[in-house]
Amino acid sequence: MKSRTVPDFWKLFRNLSPDIQCKAYKAYRLWRANPFAGSLRRYSDDFKREGSEHSLWANPVTGAIEAVPRHIEIPDQLARKICKRLDIPDLKR
Repeated sequence: MKSRTVPDFWKLFRNLSPDIQCKAYKAYRLWRANPFAGSLRRYSDDFKREGSEHSLWANPVTGAIEAVPRHIEIPDQLARKICKRLDIPDLKR
C-alpha cells in the first residue's frame, strides 16, 4: 500500500503537541510494518505469533489459521484470499 501526504498535512502536523506527534509516528510505523493488521484485529482478534516474514492470525470461531505477510505491499488478490480463508469480510483498504 502506498502512502502519501498532502502539503497541508505537515503544516498541521507540526502544530500538534509533541506527545501527539510521537503517538502518530508510532501508529504510522506500525501501519507501515503491516497495513493489514489493524483490519485483521477488527474481525479476527486472534493473533497467534510472529514469524520471520509472516504473522499468524486465526479466526477463533472457525479455528482457521492463516499466514499474513508483513510486506508493505500486499496484493489485493492475496488480501481477498486471506479474508476468505479466515472467513472474515473482504477488507477495504
